[in-house]
Amino acid sequence: MTPVRTSVCIAATAMAWFIADAATAGTPIVDHIDPVGGRVGETVTLVVRGRNLGDFSGVECPGGSVRVENWTHKNNRGELTLTIPPDATPGLLPLRLVTDTGVSNLRMISVTPFEVLGEDAAREAGEVDVESGLTIAGAIRPREVDRFRVRLNAGERLSAEIVAMRTHYTPNNQRINDLLLFVDGPSEGVEADTRLVTVDDAPGHGTDPHLTFIASRSGVYTVGVRHAMWEGHPENNYHLHLGDFPRAVAVRPSSGPIDHGDVRWVDADGDEHPLSLGSIFADPGDDVPIGIHDGGLPSPTPASFRVTGVVSLERTLPGPKDQLVPVPCDVSATMDADEERHRYTVRLDKGDGLDVRVVAFDGLGSPLDLKLNVLRPHPKATPKKPRFAKSVGNNDENGGRPDPRVVFNAPLDGLYRIEVMPFLRPPHPAGDYRLEVRPLRPSVGLTLQNYQRDEVHAVVVPRGGSGTARVIAARNRWGESVTFESESIADVASTAHDIPKGQNAGFIQFDAEPDASLGVRRFALVGGDDRYDVTFSQVHSLVRVANRRDLFTHRLDHATIVVVPELPFGLRIVPPTTPLLRDGEKDLVVELDRDDGFKAAMSLRSPGNPPGVAVNNGRHLANDQTAVSIPMTANGKAAVGRWPMTIITRWGGPGGPREWAVPVFEIDVEERLFEVEWPSTALVAGNDSGVFSIKVRRTRDWPAAFGDDPSCVVRLRGLPGGAVCETAEQPLAFDGDTA
Repeated sequence: MTPVRTSVCIAATAMAWFIADAATAGTPIVDHIDPVGGRVGETVTLVVRGRNLGDFSGVECPGGSVRVENWTHKNNRGELTLTIPPDATPGLLPLRLVTDTGVSNLRMISVTPFEVLGEDAAREAGEVDVESGLTIAGAIRPREVDRFRVRLNAGERLSAEIVAMRTHYTPNNQRINDLLLFVDGPSEGVEADTRLVTVDDAPGHGTDPHLTFIASRSGVYTVGVRHAMWEGHPENNYHLHLGDFPRAVAVRPSSGPIDHGDVRWVDADGDEHPLSLGSIFADPGDDVPIGIHDGGLPSPTPASFRVTGVVSLERTLPGPKDQLVPVPCDVSATMDADEERHRYTVRLDKGDGLDVRVVAFDGLGSPLDLKLNVLRPHPKATPKKPRFAKSVGNNDENGGRPDPRVVFNAPLDGLYRIEVMPFLRPPHPAGDYRLEVRPLRPSVGLTLQNYQRDEVHAVVVPRGGSGTARVIAARNRWGESVTFESESIADVASTAHDIPKGQNAGFIQFDAEPDASLGVRRFALVGGDDRYDVTFSQVHSLVRVANRRDLFTHRLDHATIVVVPELPFGLRIVPPTTPLLRDGEKDLVVELDRDDGFKAAMSLRSPGNPPGVAVNNGRHLANDQTAVSIPMTANGKAAVGRWPMTIITRWGGPGGPREWAVPVFEIDVEERLFEVEWPSTALVAGNDSGVFSIKVRRTRDWPAAFGDDPSCVVRLRGLPGGAVCETAEQPLAFDGDTA
């Protein structure tokens, strides 16, 4: 088993500003950040609006680092002063606020290499100097247009880029930060300024627009920003980068080993420039951001290079000629505007599985909208004269995303042809793509179940106690049991409960040492063997539009554990001592020991049950209760076996609601023990009465937990209104297997 690389970058400060009691503060939520970021090597103060931020202790930056200088907080508003390191790569930096009781939702902040001015200050400063570069921090209100003046000489380049949607956060389709960028300027024969270019969405930028403009005449040009639908809100804030900076439209090749010696980035004019990977540390599958410049200003958006452990090629044959490629491999290619298709061939044996993907619009920000077709060999094909028959698979998208994928098993030995074609007929936009060819291998993708809607789960583990996460498996051609474990975590031990055959969920429990330091740890789940692969990730939804469709997300290959102070109570789950039978019921008993002064009411629910088992999630502990029973029922087809479970408890306080998942416990589900024959009898409403005789038959041996001669009773339940039975519970005396 190969461990997954992990690192922790926690920025914190030792100042004692905490104002909320750690026992009552809730899970932190960051709703809004203004401004959206700051400059490399400088200090910036961010106004943070959210909830449950009073016990702030630091920030976590996956993929980077910052230094916290100061934090002040009042009600739902805080001011966070950060210093961005001078060696930070311009672009987007993921950031989460850490408190003594949790970690917030992930937000992206903009890191710029240029001086930053507010929109009013930028207008007062006059014309923007494109040779120096400038980032303007502004906000778009309803029906507002922000305009900024730029003086250009004929032939001079102006690059403009907006960062808005990528730093926005809306899980519920509210106040979408969809901005539009335009340039007005002098035009021959026209006295007034003319609209020269308008850009709305741009591929690869989360719908944020960008443009590169060459001035045809000398003069003053106006760069404008407005909401695409003329809406807007004071929280629709943005960074606008202006200057004569380059923009990478492609990287060639776009993937390869970490020590690849010939990597180039391509500018908007189609010219190639060398790209140094430098001394970066990355694992296969990582997308590495690399800063670029062409001798002048640096770009505010880095180029991206995918690190892989497979053969990396570039397309070398012109037009539709077949290029033979190995399995596995990546092929980087450029499709010109007049090309109708690119063709590749792979040699397969009958039964071989192949996974073919095209990465373009979604993964590379390419303007290409492509489709994919794979042809099988013709039965009369020979090694010297390859021929191809009907398609074994074709597609123009993958799971609702625009980049296509085809998965198939080879029905014959021989050469298979892979065709990559534009969805639109030529002429079409020219652009780059990457063809990924992989052997089809069983795999399982793991993630953690979110206990609250729209909140990516962070495991809460009290110091000296335990916390539990439910692990969800997405299976791909693997139906057997899934074994996994957590990589090593400082001061925290873990126990994983494997995912059984045919099921899609398991559990993992974390136990913190009594003297464990408070704060955040990162971890990943690893597993698999020579039969199947296991991957782990968590997807953070940043912008979600209508029908809960994710528009902008950020995927991380790790999750977080938050070690928090001891809880103000002790809670135990007492499972039933005997099995839960099919068509039967049992109770879970919850026992609560409250610390002095802790009077909060607590709700109880199960995040997931054994197959065929239902749990009453409406139970709660009132503020004066110390015990409650939770009914469980099993249907007639409940899965037999020993099943792990957990219960989530949620309680409130001055700092907001908190949640905690209790340590894992197990219940046994077994086949029913009895069959009951009911008489077919009816009673007439009024004073009618009757005696019913039922027959009970034991269908299998007594479970070991019952002993050799257990006492049994039969209980009549569910009587209709007005019906009474004075002997609803009676003992059963078995004569062999019947009573």
